[in-house]
Formats: sequence, C-alpha cells, structure tokens
Amino acid sequence: MKKFLLTAWIDTPKPEAIEFALRDLSPRRKIIPTEVGFFMKATVQGADARLLNKRLLASLRKIEPHTALHAEWKSRDSAEWFFNYVQKRSRKASCSHRLKPHQAGHARSRR
Repeated sequence: MKKFLLTAWIDTPKPEAIEFALRDLSPRRKIIPTEVGFFMKATVQGADARLLNKRLLASLRKIEPHTALHAEWKSRDSAEWFFNYVQKRSRKASCSHRLKPHQAGHARSRR
C-alpha cells in the first residue's frame, strides 16, 4: 500500500451531501468550501492512484451524478492528475530526487 497526498477540487450542485461523504474519506483531511463545491487535501492509502480516483468519484457520483472531480494524487515516487475518470498527465520522480543529498551532486556531475 502506498500513501498518497490528494489535492482535489470538487464541483457539485449539492455540497451538503457531498461534504458528508468527503469527511469519511480519510481521518487526515482538510475540506474548504468554495463557491462551486470544495477544495480538499487528504492523506489516503491505496495501491494505485487511478483506482483511488475512480473509487472516490464513483462514491461522490452515487450521491450527486453531476459532481466533477479535478484531482492530483502524489506519492513518494510519482504524481498523477485526473479530471473525473480521465488521467490528464503523470510524472515519475526523477532519479536525482531519490538520491541522498550528498549523492545528488555526484549524479549531476556525471551528466
């Protein structure tokens, strides 16, 4: 299981019902109401960002079908961005980011 930092923007016409569902997502979360829904940061554990995103959006859409989700899922070695169910982009952490500080200088000097 990986630990993901979720940053999400949720657009919904029924914020009261959606907020209740978001509170059950993770004990470590921050939910901020906006004019169109919510901005949220949470720590979530799971095997895969795509599956976590799919489960989150499916659970929100069971409550309100017109809910939209813009989400960024960051783990230690990657970051993935989604709009609803569609992955928009992803990034793997570069090799030098995984090196210890004293090793990073050596990796750069070899290039």
